[in-house]
Amino acid sequence: MWWLLYHFFAFLVLHFPKRASLSLAHFAALYRYWTTPVLKRHLRENISQVLKETGRSQAELEGLVREGYFNFGRYLHELYFIPKIDRNFLKLHLEIRGRENLDQAFQQGRGVISLTAHLGNWELAGIFTALLGYPITAVALPHPGSMMNHFFIQRRKVKGVKVVVLGKQTKRIITALRQNELVALLGDRAFGPPYLSLKFFGKTALLPAGPAQLAVKLGSPIVPGFLVRENDKYILFFEPPIYPDFNKNGLDAVNDLAKRGVVYLEKYISAYLSQWLVFDDIWKK
Repeated sequence: MWWLLYHFFAFLVLHFPKRASLSLAHFAALYRYWTTPVLKRHLRENISQVLKETGRSQAELEGLVREGYFNFGRYLHELYFIPKIDRNFLKLHLEIRGRENLDQAFQQGRGVISLTAHLGNWELAGIFTALLGYPITAVALPHPGSMMNHFFIQRRKVKGVKVVVLGKQTKRIITALRQNELVALLGDRAFGPPYLSLKFFGKTALLPAGPAQLAVKLGSPIVPGFLVRENDKYILFFEPPIYPDFNKNGLDAVNDLAKRGVVYLEKYISAYLSQWLVFDDIWKK
């Protein structure tokens, strides 16, 4: 049933004027804002913790929560719009900052791990990177139902993004890195083990261990990368690569590298807080 609804909205986005379909996404997000109290509470608590840790006023809180819902509506709108995205679209709408950092990381020949977050539009980040000519594999959470899964996987694949479902086909991730490809991993929310217990915006959270474990195991650099919106443009950031410290033993090296990665997660989440779309109980979990 849900996949039919997704196909219906995809049809509207691809065939209606953009302003009209964005307005529909806006109203759908507003409806969700008023009808999902548990998700709203989680988002409010997450944003509140960031405000507290960064010294910002809690008076911003409710506006940021509402804007978060609207940005989630835009995120879905953009997923439906993927078939129309090509290299000409990138020329008109994308600004890249730090591309030389990604190129530097590839020169090591050990593959590149892109550490990102549920920020802006992480799905488009992978698609834009593929359209820029980089070989990329994205590790993605499976959607409920095979038809829904197929809908989203095909949208990525037709733009050049290879998809590995979270928790499965780990060998494909290792193979991609050994073939000097880029593997995109989310680092701000753990959906299952292995975890690391790390300070995240001042409080201990369980965060994914995978990015740091792979980097230490294979010697791959981690390049923090984020796609956010500023006005009517997308900005794709690539930070300088961070490397494992092989003077430390295995677990210490993993924890050290993960902590250095968290610094970048915190930097971009705090800078684009209304675009951080985590409706889960991060710290209490």
